Amino acid sequence: MEKEVLLAVNFMALRGKFRHLPVVENGEVIALLDITKCLYDAISRMEKAAEQGSAIAAAVEGVERQWGSNFSAPSAFIETLRERMFKPSLLSIISENAKVATVSPSDPVHVAAKKMRDLRVNSVIIMIGNKIQGILTSKDILMRVVAHNLSSELTLVEKVLSAPTTLFPL
Repeated sequence: MEKEVLLAVNFMALRGKFRHLPVVENGEVIALLDITKCLYDAISRMEKAAEQGSAIAAAVEGVERQWGSNFSAPSAFIETLRERMFKPSLLSIISENAKVATVSPSDPVHVAAKKMRDLRVNSVIIMIGNKIQGILTSKDILMRVVAHNLSSELTLVEKVLSAPTTLFPL
């Protein structure tokens, strides 16, 4: 079953109160969700669906009126159609070429920053082997390294990462 974007956003905002969430499938990290991107994508899809959905909604309502309440199969189809239009799945916002940047806790911060730049992401997952140790975001670098006038070449990732990390299974 595809999990909904709004479920992940709810998980991040209400339960964990964090902005980044690793998505795991079969024990492997396949994406790193950013709450801002999730919300933007969800709003964008709902706006598109609303624009295109007026005609569809009118057609669906017409069909429902014509069929009445005697047909459960068409009703289930219509409900599924509504869910797919207005509740995007996580898989729909995780691109096939999603890039998950990883670094070691013993790497200097500048290595993590270069990976973020090269992959055009704003966070990296900190791993030892297959075990996630935490996340380092561009905000962490700004607030914990730059703001304290620390050297990004001498400061190790383990000193400034955000931990522990909660995983979101797909």
